Amino acid sequence: MRKCVASKATKMILQARVAVVSLLFLLSYLLLPSPLRAGDPMEKVRATVEKVLIIVRNPNLKSVAQKEDLRAQLAEVISPGFDLPEMAKRSLGPHWGRRTAEEQREFVQIFAGLLGRSYAQNIEYYTS
Repeated sequence: MRKCVASKATKMILQARVAVVSLLFLLSYLLLPSPLRAGDPMEKVRATVEKVLIIVRNPNLKSVAQKEDLRAQLAEVISPGFDLPEMAKRSLGPHWGRRTAEEQREFVQIFAGLLGRSYAQNIEYYTS
């Protein structure tokens, strides 16, 4: 019985580490190559990651009731590093041009929501 509990805890820790490493990689990938933004890209990545860690480590945001607040705070910190319209456009590839402007706007909103929920869930697994 104890072995099963230990393996579940180990699995959760590994999932959290994978989530954090994935987030750091994505943030550095998205923020580093952008020559249009002023300032040192590495500093922007570092600052964003530090803000994310402060939010995730906040013991007041650990309850299920606080999950939406946690996600909102994470989105506020992370979203400036994403060019969501461009990411949505690239995800559709040649199909993007076949959509009306209204369909494109709607897709960007849906895409942003999906991306936000996905990363928020991964970040929520972070424990240490």
